[in-house]
Amino acid sequence: MAQVTGNAGNNTLFGTQLNETIQGLDGNDHLFGLNGDDSLEGGNNDDYLDGGSGNDTLFGNTGNDHLFAGLGNDSLDGGSGRDWLNGGVGNDVLLGSDGNDTLQGSSALTAGEIDLLTGGGGADTFVLGSFLDMLYDDQNTATDGTADYALITDFNPSQDVIQLAGQRGNYILKPSPAGLPTGTAIYLDKAGTEPDELVAIAAGITSLDLNATYFRFQSLPAINLSQITAGMGGFAINGEVVHRQSGHSVSGAGDVNGDGLDDLIVGAPNAEPNGVNSGKSYVVFGKVDGNAVNLSQVTSGSGGFAIDGEVAQDYSGYSVSGAGDVNGDGLDDLIVGAPYADPSRSFSGTSYVVFGKTDGNAVSLSQIAAGSGGFAIYGGISSGGSGYSVSNAGDVNGDGLDDLIVGAPYADPNRNYSGTSHVVFGKTDGSAVNLNQVAAGINGFVINGEASENLSGCSVSSAGDVNGDGLDDLIVGAYYADASEKYSGKSYVVFGKVDGSPVNLSQVASGSGGFVINGEAFGDYSGISVSGAGDVNGDGFDDLIVGAKWADPTGNFSGKSYVVFGKADSSVVNLSQVAAGIGGFAINGEASNDRSGASVSGAGDVNGDGFDDLIVGAYGANEFSGKSYVIYGGNFTNAVTQQGQTGDDTLTGGALADALVGGLGNDTLVGNSGRDVLVGGAGNDVIAIRDTNVTRINGGTGNDTLRLDGSGIMLDLTQIANSRITGIEQIDITGSGNNSLALSRLDLLALSDEANQLIVRGNTGDTVVSAGQGWVESGSTNLGNNLFMQYTAQGATLLVDADITQLIS
Repeated sequence: MAQVTGNAGNNTLFGTQLNETIQGLDGNDHLFGLNGDDSLEGGNNDDYLDGGSGNDTLFGNTGNDHLFAGLGNDSLDGGSGRDWLNGGVGNDVLLGSDGNDTLQGSSALTAGEIDLLTGGGGADTFVLGSFLDMLYDDQNTATDGTADYALITDFNPSQDVIQLAGQRGNYILKPSPAGLPTGTAIYLDKAGTEPDELVAIAAGITSLDLNATYFRFQSLPAINLSQITAGMGGFAINGEVVHRQSGHSVSGAGDVNGDGLDDLIVGAPNAEPNGVNSGKSYVVFGKVDGNAVNLSQVTSGSGGFAIDGEVAQDYSGYSVSGAGDVNGDGLDDLIVGAPYADPSRSFSGTSYVVFGKTDGNAVSLSQIAAGSGGFAIYGGISSGGSGYSVSNAGDVNGDGLDDLIVGAPYADPNRNYSGTSHVVFGKTDGSAVNLNQVAAGINGFVINGEASENLSGCSVSSAGDVNGDGLDDLIVGAYYADASEKYSGKSYVVFGKVDGSPVNLSQVASGSGGFVINGEAFGDYSGISVSGAGDVNGDGFDDLIVGAKWADPTGNFSGKSYVVFGKADSSVVNLSQVAAGIGGFAINGEASNDRSGASVSGAGDVNGDGFDDLIVGAYGANEFSGKSYVIYGGNFTNAVTQQGQTGDDTLTGGALADALVGGLGNDTLVGNSGRDVLVGGAGNDVIAIRDTNVTRINGGTGNDTLRLDGSGIMLDLTQIANSRITGIEQIDITGSGNNSLALSRLDLLALSDEANQLIVRGNTGDTVVSAGQGWVESGSTNLGNNLFMQYTAQGATLLVDADITQLIS
């Protein structure tokens, strides 16, 4: 057996295809067995051991170690310290030894897997499930699961914990089945005549109680909107006048007023501020209490402001969305659709971009149309219905300004109702935009529908960076299109680009400039709702969600939604494959007539675990009182190489490309080499890199720091797409030698959703370059014991350590 041995430093050691012994010795080491039947020993300090495939033996020795066995029948021993052991897939033997350890025998729903868990000394946690995973359920409705379970050999109710997925009522306790070790058996309580599923046996224990504190359940109860109305866990927004349909469209608005809290926009297309059905939208400023918001108060300028439609029958507010920072002033902007407006010919439609502002004065869309406080986007095709759907598009052309997409499903570029969508590039002035000019490639580009009666553009959204090229992409729904069958629907992912040439969805369907997503079955109408989903599975590519509210997975019109994982190629995606777990997964509606998937959206990282989450609307649920579901993201594809726990974690990557997700707590993520994906999650995190060759950095929520480790590093944000580095409030270029940072004002504004301020730390010999940006030096300030020079420019603030050489103008 070959021997690989480290030294007293922090080593990263790799095995091969053979059987090896790998020893880290001293230091915080990373050991990777890869293939073969390997023996890994961490040695002293805090080590990370990954057995890979094969039947491996892992020994952490001293320190707080992470042991992950991977594939095969493995043996894990944490040694002394607070260790985390995960057996992966296979029949594994886990021993925590001394210390308060966490033992998880399995990492997936795998049939025929029996794991042996022994905590050893200390207060140990035995993980049998989590928010995301219900382990040891083989999904076989005909068996009782005695071929796959965890055997806990030394459970001590006075100090140990058993963690289960779901809620207490999902489980029952029974004596062990005949022929298996004696003790208390934990069963998943199955419905009806299906046999209960054995999850685990606590050997030698005859009396356990699911109500005791040694059982911990990981789930969140359903949220009843009656509780939200009472101010518990949120707040209600009450409409102003009857029959005005406030809430017909809603969206997150970003931070419109610059107070650090994200705001909301609510559309009421039947409101009558300037004639019947002129429409009205309401911007509700973010707040921390649970008091209800009455839109009549918002109209008077309290807690937000109203946006009044221009003329009768425009139905402004039919669609609304946050627009990102279109004009680059540091405040997030808004877009309001009025598809029945008549700027060119009947039903050509108008959309209005309203620039962010700090006061509560009402906005009149007639003022916006005149170029005051925003600009209008006029439809140019009769019966196009532009503004039927509107959305922020992200930064499609990479110029640092957020762009917009406006859907016109009734336009006729390729015969009747083939539909169009127009991408309007961000700009700083208030001059009107005419979609005829955009179609000619001026300040944007047009996306032409594929065939007659497809209604492309019925739903539009930014898709994030799906293919990882640094430009934001788009998704366009065409729910009337015929893919696999009649009205199965199609959605099209259009890759970001810098020119104004038109995009024809027939070319996208053939793999040029994007890819098509074909619906699954007759009458599903997939694409009736589409959205970017963020990075749901943590692989560094943004994902998508497509709704099909008429699908029948659990009864007529129960509805279905599909999460499609981001990818770099242009191959066709068939939702029938996604439903089978290839390239994504399906979300099946709960009951007949629910219409789940009628609305879908990315939800951001709701629970702070570092994975983006989803929200799916089902307006027909509960006899049309409606229901919405939040679905948490997770490591569904095992793309994440290391994932933090709920505390303060230190995760260190190796020489290859790693995906590190910190999750909750104040975490430190060290990328080392390789094109890494580094996601902090909730908390005040530190993300450390040795070079700028990274796939994606996202600090998440909190006050997060990007740290340069090493010397001679030039971090040039002007040459790195803004989508690659986000969620960062501080950059520390101190390192071990002289490092440099270059950035523009727009780079700073794109770094963080928390504030339009960046703190740069460093020392003598380091350099910050930001020339020609209009910076004005506005004095100095002390942060801790260090003096910082302060610069401001058009809504952005830059604080730079006084010891750093500053080339700022």
